[in-house]
Amino acid sequence: MHTIFAAVHLYTSLIGVSLEESKEVACNRSQLEQKVDDAFYAQVSLNQGKKTLEEVYNTLDIHFTREESDVFLHNNIVETVEGWFTKGTDFAPGYVPYFRFDSSTEVIETEDYCILYEPVTNDDLITQQFQGQHVGVWLTNDQYNKISKMSSTLTEEDIQDLLLEKINGTHKQSYRSTLKDYLLTISF
Repeated sequence: MHTIFAAVHLYTSLIGVSLEESKEVACNRSQLEQKVDDAFYAQVSLNQGKKTLEEVYNTLDIHFTREESDVFLHNNIVETVEGWFTKGTDFAPGYVPYFRFDSSTEVIETEDYCILYEPVTNDDLITQQFQGQHVGVWLTNDQYNKISKMSSTLTEEDIQDLLLEKINGTHKQSYRSTLKDYLLTISF
């Protein structure tokens, strides 16, 4: 019994995670789409009357990492004597990009992120300048799936880089599994 505990302890010490943390969290597409949609509506809800800064952070905290909330606040929130409110504009930085959530929407799962992306279409004149690019949102690959990064200008090359990152992460997971199996084997 001590040998098994020692092998598991050595394994978790080597890779730097506990057994609880090593549980994989799947990037469920429909759940991610709902998270992204909810995050956008949370941002939009901030223009429904003046709020305290604490109310603004509490609204964003459910959906965004602190860093991404700070980007949004820096670019879109204004303080007045009555409270905080969002500026009105069509293409404000820090807002969740528009998604259609159709058959072209894809998910890439890496060790750290669930990346939801889709191509920009020629549905209206405004998006023509973005033809050939993708919108994308990085959500944390944990039980919270908070948005940690957004882009309206992902290129095909960016997508290929993300796929390579996924492959490299898969190799790291494979190495961890092999190491775990090896340590458990030598303990018997």
